[in-house]
Order: sequence, then structure tokens, then C-alpha cells
Amino acid sequence: MKKLFILISVVSLFGSGVLFAEHPASESSQTSQVEAEVVKSPWSASVMVELGRDIVGKAASATSNTTYFNVGRSLWGDVGLKATVPVDNAFSPNEENSNIDRYFTLKDPYLTLSKKELLNVSDISVTGYVRSYLPVTENSAHRGRNRNPNMGAYRSLVSASKELGAWTLSATNLVQRYTYLLAENVSKTTATVRAMNPRWVIVNEVAVDYKVNNTLTLGTYVDFYNYFVRSADQASTNDKNSLEAVLKADLSLVDKLSTTLEAIFKAPNQNLSKWNESADARLKNTSLLLTLNYSLL
Repeated sequence: MKKLFILISVVSLFGSGVLFAEHPASESSQTSQVEAEVVKSPWSASVMVELGRDIVGKAASATSNTTYFNVGRSLWGDVGLKATVPVDNAFSPNEENSNIDRYFTLKDPYLTLSKKELLNVSDISVTGYVRSYLPVTENSAHRGRNRNPNMGAYRSLVSASKELGAWTLSATNLVQRYTYLLAENVSKTTATVRAMNPRWVIVNEVAVDYKVNNTLTLGTYVDFYNYFVRSADQASTNDKNSLEAVLKADLSLVDKLSTTLEAIFKAPNQNLSKWNESADARLKNTSLLLTLNYSLL
């Protein structure tokens, strides 16, 4: 009886080890093996770095560097909530010693509520999110008069995509609403009026991606920007619309790290001839963007 009890205990322990193994057997395992169900954490965390560079211009004014710290959680089904804190790594010329000072600037953090699949019709998948920017920095907090302070900004996005073998076709609509004037634009000089942020920005995008293999995806997309300005002065000094054509390559060479390299060609006022009107115009309206995204969880 004692030997039987020991045998049952050993078999039970062995079975428990298979059932709760961290790395279950492959899909080609024998039918007698028990497949383990891996419970995925509802939490996610990542760090994304964007490095931008205009083709022409001094490094201090033509370089952008923004880091995004993201923490998210799955709420139910494919609905998730994510908090993001963006930080600008800014560069400024120092006239005293002819060097470039480097400093960090906090941008408005934001919350994003997303759903991976709003609907699916004829294999066309529709996804979307809504986002709220929290007015906690100098750009959006209470500074000056007539700025609608402390209201933040809001964004919504809806995207439809369809896979055709290795190809993916997609169309996206983005709407952003600014309820405030930028802090540096409170004064009414001509320079600041030109820099005034619009009330609304609407972006329509069409994109095509081709998956070469599990490591490389090539793509292109075109963004149509439409700006709804705040005043007649701003309308006369700003291009109210623009177009950006982008060539990109997505690389996944390392686990949890994705890399995207983009070449961006901007056509002011959605007029392609403005990008191509001269060699200087082509250089002025061309930039490069490198994005690195590392998943922590």
C-alpha cells in the first residue's frame, strides 16, 4: 500500500510539471502530451524613440528627438487603455561658447483608449482609438489671455485594412482638436501668429505594405493634412493644407525591438509641384525619421 501511494505521488508530480510548464511542447508534440496554456499578462510597457532629421538646416534646428514612455493594460476583450509620457530631447545653440546645449522638455502626456477590431466586414478589419492630451505643460496650461486654458487636446482615429497575401492595404482617418493656443503664441506679433496652432487638424491616409519576410516589411503611404485655422491672419500666413508622401522599411531583427526608417517628402498646400519646383525645394521638403520601439513587457 505504501509503495502504491509513492507511485501515485510521483505520477501526480510529473503530471503537474507538464501542465504548468513555462515553455510547453511544440505544436508537433505527441497526442499523449498535455498542452500548457500560457496566461498573457494584461499589462504592457514600452519605450519608443523617434529621431528626425531634415535634409537641410543646422543640426540644432533641423534635428528632432522625442522619447515616449508607454504603460498599458488590457481592460476587456480587445479593448485597452494606455498612458504615454513624451519627452523632447531638445538642442539649442549656445552663443557664449559656440556649442549646442541639450535639455529635456516634457510634452503633454496622454491617455489612449483603443479597440483592435471595431468591426470586420468581408475580411476588412476596422480598428480605432480615442485619445485625450492632459494640459499639464507650459504649452497647454494657463498662460496669457483668451487661450481656453486647461482644456487639453483630443484625437480620434479610425483605420480600415485588408490583407491580400503578403500585401496589406489600409485607409485611415485622424481628427485632432486643440482647445488652446500654444503658450509661446500669446503675443500678437507677426512671427507668433504664423506659428499659431490650428483649432482642428484632419489627416486622411492611404497606405500599402508588403511583407518580404518575418524580418522585413516595405511600405509607402500618403498623408493629406487639412488645417482649420483660428484667424484670417493665420490663414494668410500659413499653408492650410499639406501632403506627405512616405517610403518606409520596418525591421524586426531583435526580439522585442522594432525599427522603422522613413523618408518623408512634403508637398506644401497639397501641391506636388511645390516639392519639385527646384533642387532647393526638394531638399527643404525632404526629411528622414528613425523610430525605435522596445517592448519591456
